[in-house]
Amino acid sequence: MECRCCKETISDGAIWCPKCHRPQSLIREFIPPQAIAVILIALSGYWFVTDRASEKSMAQFNSEPIYEGGSQLVISDTSLTITESNCETCITTIGTIKNNTDTAWSNIHFQVTYLNSANEIIDVQNDEDMDLVVGPNLELKFKVKGKAAAKLSDYDHNSVVIIKASPDRSWY
Repeated sequence: MECRCCKETISDGAIWCPKCHRPQSLIREFIPPQAIAVILIALSGYWFVTDRASEKSMAQFNSEPIYEGGSQLVISDTSLTITESNCETCITTIGTIKNNTDTAWSNIHFQVTYLNSANEIIDVQNDEDMDLVVGPNLELKFKVKGKAAAKLSDYDHNSVVIIKASPDRSWY
């Protein structure tokens, strides 16, 4: 058999030429063993990272109780502010959240319902505060901000409820 590159005579079935050290198959020429090793290492790393992310995301489906409304977290002292900037109208609700339990709560989902002077719903905003952790028997401030969907003159007052929260085990 003849080497594909240097045309030297080599033994039949040779994978590499002993003189020029070039591969004798097209596959090996374009995908050398080093590249195969790098690809395998990269795929292993990708699998490891996605497997860990999958485990973390599946943790939300465990049997741990999740707060869904009730008197454990109480909202008070809410205020409504309307600001205009960059051709946008923003509605901001600021209030106080009090934790009446011995459990820390995080990943708090707020629902703010905006009402007009006739007590009719004119807008609703849902927001999640991933950074807010309300420790046991603590009281903290919170803020929900979004774009206005109704006429500014219609916004009179609001109502805030917590629709979901998770126990925070990192608190302890």
